[in-house]
Amino acid sequence: MRTLIKFSTHDCPACQEIAGFDAAVAAEFGFSFVDIDMKKIASYRVYRKYLLCHRSARKEIALPTYILVDLHGDNFAVHGELTGSMSRRRFRVSLEGMLQQSEFARSAEDA
Repeated sequence: MRTLIKFSTHDCPACQEIAGFDAAVAAEFGFSFVDIDMKKIASYRVYRKYLLCHRSARKEIALPTYILVDLHGDNFAVHGELTGSMSRRRFRVSLEGMLQQSEFARSAEDA
């Protein structure tokens, strides 16, 4: 299952700005969408493995950060990351570019 995971805080102005459309754009691509509030430790602990798989634990995280993953039960593959606030158009174009560079595009060509 293709999932876009958003790491943010609900009191972050940049996170709030993009929150008006990020889930809708993810749905346009057919992705599941999960919004993780970094201040809610229990939910962050469940999803941090996807974030840490893609980046160093010591590297600061910009908010919001989106991680595109392909979930298969306990197995997963991270296919890219977007960070920071951006316009709806730029968000869509960035997701599209990430898709084209990922294994999603390669596996679709093989099918």
